[in-house]
Amino acid sequence: MYYVLCIIDMQPIGFGNSTLIIENVCHNKNDKSKPIQEVLNRSNIYVRQIKVCGVNTEYCVKDTVHGLTKKFHIPIKVIEKACNGTDRTIEEALHKMRTFYRNVEVL
Repeated sequence: MYYVLCIIDMQPIGFGNSTLIIENVCHNKNDKSKPIQEVLNRSNIYVRQIKVCGVNTEYCVKDTVHGLTKKFHIPIKVIEKACNGTDRTIEEALHKMRTFYRNVEVL
């Protein structure tokens, strides 16, 4: 069993030498949960916890967390200090993630 860190909306430049990156997951929607699930399934990686952070908390991070909660019934942790955004709805997005999902914890 593995723990997975999903960094949403980060460019892969400069991380090519890392053995920890399974694959760059490119997708044109805010919810990145489907390609994340596909990569984990294809690599036969079974996870017991997912940690999520990213640049657009109020869009991509929130939507990805929503999708992950439907696909995985394991703890999902959002690393607040590693999240950022572009407008004031960041706090609303974090509040929703804190209160709406049973298996999500905002750290």
